[in-house]
Amino acid sequence: MRTIGLAGFLVLTFMTSCPEVSRAQSKIFPSWGQVLGLAEIHFQSLPDFERTDLLSQAEVSPLFESMSKQIHWEPADRAELLRRVPATSEFLVQQLRSERGTLFMRKVASEELIYDRLDRISRESGGQALIRDLIKLPDAERYAKKETARAVPDLVELLPRKRNSRDRVVKDYDQPTGRLYTIDAFMAALKASYDQAAAVRQAK
Repeated sequence: MRTIGLAGFLVLTFMTSCPEVSRAQSKIFPSWGQVLGLAEIHFQSLPDFERTDLLSQAEVSPLFESMSKQIHWEPADRAELLRRVPATSEFLVQQLRSERGTLFMRKVASEELIYDRLDRISRESGGQALIRDLIKLPDAERYAKKETARAVPDLVELLPRKRNSRDRVVKDYDQPTGRLYTIDAFMAALKASYDQAAAVRQAK
């Protein structure tokens, strides 16, 4: 993960640990730099977690608490942002947090919309069994690509066929689900929420 630098860390530490500054800050709308700095420190502190790993609510909820306590601000749509992040109990999160699942995840994380596609597959009939078996394969990543090599089936083609033997079709398979699967996706949504709050505040 990228760092915010020692200077930024020291400034953030001072502002959130000094009682006088903390009390005054409760009346001041934080800068985006403060929000970003706190978020970066939080995500960098997560053990064995890479920036492109699948995010879950367990990583996000503590950040909201830290924001409320340390910079006295939290997004108005906090509940909605959290809802868009996969729950820790979800099948896909559980599978990709396993030893083999993590290896698979980090091989495919750079693929565009990979988590969206895996999420959609997991909600199809036979999809969870497919993912569970897939991550056991040493070359599982080649089946998860958006454009697979010739003669290599993609995930939709690997789904069990229905009784009419027709190929399976997954609705909106190549489209975003609107969920927040990664740190960068979450931070983009948080920035949009912050910008909206800043605009409302400026208009007053």
